Amino acid sequence: MKNLKSFFLFAAFAACAFLMPACSGDEGSDSREGNENTGQENVPVDLSAFSEHTNNFALNLFQAMNIAQSENENSFVVAPFSAAAVLGMLYEGAEGATREELYQALHADNSAAISEAFAKIIAEAPKADADVKLALANALFVNSGKGHSLQADYQQRVGQYYDAAVVGLDFARQDALETINDWARNQTNGLIDNLLEPNELNPDASLCVTNATYMLAPWQLPFDKKESQGGMFRKHTDYATVLPFMSQRNAFAVCQTGQYQAVSLPYANGNFEMIVVLPKVTARQDATDAVNTLVAQTDEAWLEDLYNGLAMRENVELKLPHFITSTSIQLNDVLTALGLTTTFTPQALFTQICQNEQLWVEAFKQKAKIIVTEEGTEAAAVSTAIMFGAGLEENPPYHFTANHPFFYIVREKQSGCIFFMGKYMGD
Repeated sequence: MKNLKSFFLFAAFAACAFLMPACSGDEGSDSREGNENTGQENVPVDLSAFSEHTNNFALNLFQAMNIAQSENENSFVVAPFSAAAVLGMLYEGAEGATREELYQALHADNSAAISEAFAKIIAEAPKADADVKLALANALFVNSGKGHSLQADYQQRVGQYYDAAVVGLDFARQDALETINDWARNQTNGLIDNLLEPNELNPDASLCVTNATYMLAPWQLPFDKKESQGGMFRKHTDYATVLPFMSQRNAFAVCQTGQYQAVSLPYANGNFEMIVVLPKVTARQDATDAVNTLVAQTDEAWLEDLYNGLAMRENVELKLPHFITSTSIQLNDVLTALGLTTTFTPQALFTQICQNEQLWVEAFKQKAKIIVTEEGTEAAAVSTAIMFGAGLEENPPYHFTANHPFFYIVREKQSGCIFFMGKYMGD
């Protein structure tokens, strides 16, 4: 984990196993004011250190997702970076206990690293490989129909560090839902369709904080479709099904331990890769139990051992199913389990985001999709935090009307000496 690739390495693995201060102007307006000075050049942040911390978030999110999805035993895909980017934008507007729990969830080592590292990743990661298309986009859709607006400082920060567009919409209108869904669709080459259902965009919501991530990556060593054929895939000890398998014999980096085998499949010039981790299963062991056990054991040390254990080996006979996996999930419970205890309650402290609004996250949703074929991988995800708010009450006046008997004390404050005391009864 000594370069930019390491930050996205687990994201790929998990995905395969992820104006003015008032933005309530014209509906559909796109404001990026304050982006002239993006702060993305010569950012003094160690991305390798940042990636080590955020990989903890990726592992924890993946493990929590695995637990949440274990009952239905279906495949799933999660996009850690997409979720982390939304949490990062929320962090920019949080304070107190809410800011601290977001800080802990992101496993950051200092506050400045969060903003600066996201800025550098968003600027540089799409340039890591000319033959891999990686698109990262952020947007804040604000309910201008209810008069909601962003604070100037917050809007400047999310524009500077996250290159986030700010769009004012009237959530009560049908075209607001269409605008958000069209944005998600356009940013993901159509892979994420209908991000939000009609009942998910409440007309009383304050804003949606959203990230879209899209990747189109050709294999460095493509599979020959002529070599693809059906094969048995064993999900349980007593259950197997026939799936289409891609096949090739070539040199790949592999790793083998007493618990698993792993192979690295590089994309294009090798700056991106997919690592496939296959648990070892004995004749009497259930394959589903084996993969769940292995996932539960993953941590940063495990991930480091995996990376360090990969070594090139000639004549690797590789068989891999080509597959499509789609996941749509509300992450409230998953993220709460990771320590975001106030974020989803009215006790949240997002006081730096909107003017005169006390916000909280009502729903945190992610839709993700991955397509793995003989040519390569296409994957996309959109994460959105739908926030609600209540107007901040002004301090009410304190009324004191001495219209009935009272007593009084006359004292010298420094010494505390009482010089007079009395009672007044109205006579």
